[in-house]
Amino acid sequence: GTAVELGGPRPRALLSVLALEVGAVVALDRLIDVLWDGDEPDGARNAVQVYVSRLRKALGEGGRALRAGPGGYVLDLPENAVDAVRFRRLADDGHVLLREGRPQAAREVLGQALALWRGEALTDLGAAGEGLRAGLEAGRLAAGTALMRAGLELGHHHALVSELEDLVRRHPLDEQLVVLLMTALYRAGRQADALAAYAAAARRLDDELGIDPGTELRRLHEAVLRQE
Repeated sequence: GTAVELGGPRPRALLSVLALEVGAVVALDRLIDVLWDGDEPDGARNAVQVYVSRLRKALGEGGRALRAGPGGYVLDLPENAVDAVRFRRLADDGHVLLREGRPQAAREVLGQALALWRGEALTDLGAAGEGLRAGLEAGRLAAGTALMRAGLELGHHHALVSELEDLVRRHPLDEQLVVLLMTALYRAGRQADALAAYAAAARRLDDELGIDPGTELRRLHEAVLRQE
């Protein structure tokens, strides 16, 4: 319940890597790779030992959970002590419920998962956090997309249009989001807007990636044209 000063970006990145794999030994080579972005300097192994020692000191009694393991280090805590791990477990459960055809249950679980987020992850780790952040953000987007899909299966198309428009603005090359937006617009009686969303997506894909829309998006476009 108290704030702890952990030091600079690398000690914080070290603790973050261990926390994201809580309960498992993280190899020293992987820690070095993350902390120095694949460019290992002389003395990196000694530096990691120094960071671990500083973290233990900063964490006080909690530092006992940070210990050496075979070939690396482990943060020896229950998995539910780390919010990112709780998020992954809830998100996985939500995806399973959606595949099982239980959209209401999926929506509740995915909502709990996304409620754990309080902004962008690991913003204070600098370059060392890029890879870690990308993985977390990909999971967040996948959970948000699944939440929108569950809502559409429950018939909430009118309410979801503005949220999907915002998601498409933030992730303009994500075809799955465009599929969901077009579906919501069409079911809300806005066929012309659904077709306009497809046209805008096709332009973006061509301008930025030099590709045509994928099969699912093209089939949906044809279905909207035929008013299916």
